[in-house]
Amino acid sequence: MADVIRKALQTIILYRDGSQKMVTPGEIVTLTEKEHNELRQINPDCLGKLDEAELALLEKTTASDSKAEPDKTQGKGGKAGTRGKEEEL
Repeated sequence: MADVIRKALQTIILYRDGSQKMVTPGEIVTLTEKEHNELRQINPDCLGKLDEAELALLEKTTASDSKAEPDKTQGKGGKAGTRGKEEEL
C-alpha cells in the first residue's frame, strides 16, 4: 500500500494506534491509502492536492532530513512532572 500526501482543507481527526491525531486546515498530512479512501467517501472536500511550490518544499525537506543524522545527545525527554527550574528573584 502506498502512502498518500495531501493538504487538509478542513479539520480532520485521524484515529491511529488507539489514539487521536488532529490535523488542522493547511497542514500537510501523510495518509494510508485506506485512510485516504475513507475520508474521500465521508467528506470529499476535506483534502486537497499539494501545489507545485508545496511539493518542491516537501521534497527539499525530505531530502535534507534523510541526509542529516539524528542528534544523539538528546534523549526522548525528561521525567514526567519535572520542568526546568525557574530562577527566583
